[in-house]
Order: sequence, then C-alpha cells, then structure tokens
Amino acid sequence: MWEVWEGRHAFEGLPLPLLSFQVAHQQLRPPVSSSCPPALAALMQHCWQQDPKARPAMADVLRGLRETLLAYLHRDGLGGGGSPVS
Repeated sequence: MWEVWEGRHAFEGLPLPLLSFQVAHQQLRPPVSSSCPPALAALMQHCWQQDPKARPAMADVLRGLRETLLAYLHRDGLGGGGSPVS
C-alpha cells in the first residue's frame, strides 16, 4: 500500500538482506507522508504490526481500502452510482 500511494519503492538502495533484518528485528517501516489519507495510514500501520496475529485479515484490509477509496471519490465529487468497488 505504501509503495502504491507514494509511487516509489520503500527503502530504495538498501540491500535486501539488511532490509529484511531491519524490518523483522528492528521494526523498520517507511515514513507515512502527510499527504496520505489518515484512514489509509492507519490501515497500513495496522498491517505493519510486529505480531502477525495483531494484523488485520485480508477481508478487513480490502474493506478498509474500499471505504477509503469510496470516501475519496465522494469527497472529490467523483462518486456516482454503481461503484465497481462495492
């Protein structure tokens, strides 16, 4: 989600073995930009929980993404009838 929102790879230039270690053992996470919708930022951070049992189920992730997208479409006046994401 972070890379889709930001349009770039997180931690570019960091060697994969080091990145893997830092994510798994030092809780390295990319910074969430201020332009990110708060609901999307919260969802991403929930997915980044260290304990896998504390992370949301995929159905909950999809529901959160759908709700965030629909809120943005509605906010910008782009939402019409018959949303393909419902």
